[in-house]
Amino acid sequence: MVQQLLEGCRGDPRAPASALGSATTMEGGAILAVVGETPITAAEVDRRARRAPFDLLRGGCEDLAAVTLDDLIDEELLCQEAARRGIVVGPTEVDAALSNMARALRFDAIERLLQFSEQRGTTRDELRERVRRRELAERAFAAALPSVHVTTAEMRSLHRWHALKGSAKIQVLFVEATRTDDASYAHARALAADLAARARDGEEFCKLAEEFGSPWLPDFERTCEWPRKSNSSLGDVVWSARSETAFSIARGSISAPLEEAHGIFIFKVVDAGPSFEESRGSLEQEAATHAIRRSRIQLLAALRRRTPPRLDPRVIATLSRVRQWRLSRQLCIRPG
Repeated sequence: MVQQLLEGCRGDPRAPASALGSATTMEGGAILAVVGETPITAAEVDRRARRAPFDLLRGGCEDLAAVTLDDLIDEELLCQEAARRGIVVGPTEVDAALSNMARALRFDAIERLLQFSEQRGTTRDELRERVRRRELAERAFAAALPSVHVTTAEMRSLHRWHALKGSAKIQVLFVEATRTDDASYAHARALAADLAARARDGEEFCKLAEEFGSPWLPDFERTCEWPRKSNSSLGDVVWSARSETAFSIARGSISAPLEEAHGIFIFKVVDAGPSFEESRGSLEQEAATHAIRRSRIQLLAALRRRTPPRLDPRVIATLSRVRQWRLSRQLCIRPG
């Protein structure tokens, strides 16, 4: 895997000063990175990569090795931060962590976990050391973690997002018109106002949508339920429009006609999903998880600025690309 990473990357002659001056080797093979005074070798990356959760990665072996190297750099930075703070993890703490791991994996004893690890090619000492370093990293992060405060606005933003992603059941009626054509748009405006009034008077909303609306989405003529996903640009418009109206009208009510460039929309909220108060506990926990994730990213960024890893020039380009991809995923916080 590491060989594919190295073969897939060509050294940049303008490599930054943080790069290793030349390809260096030691007993564990080529040195891919140095964090402080600690080298990370190709052999170490290869061993860890072969046990990585493939379902969380993409891009093949080259990216898998790069992700693993990135993880090892972060782990070493946090371990060095733990040493700076005087944090120590001894054999007793390692045994406790192994016991928790065994219980999570449904082994009845630590010994069974160690045997399973050996069967998969990781020695007992390697597993214990890996667990020790993970505990050091987590304790260093916990020591540096600021107090997490979750605001009501953040929780409401998450509540809104969950409803728009599927917990709310919303029907839509669309009257197609082009805003640049004044005559047709005026006709569409009058039609939409009439349809909204008829729906409020008790006429079945979906029948009005099928008879007078525009079948601009697949299966629109058979159902006026809002689809969970639409790849069309018009679908994006309605997603935005829907987000503005879904929580401004009562359940069962008909919205006022909403005018957009492509036409006019009318919405009916059949079921807005769980209320904010009903979901408050889980929303608070989720918002706190997002806050902790952001704090971890910020801490690692600060540690990388304080102790810039020196890299083999052959891995810089791929590692940079993979790191940007991972950060974009980690920072993908649900919108309001």
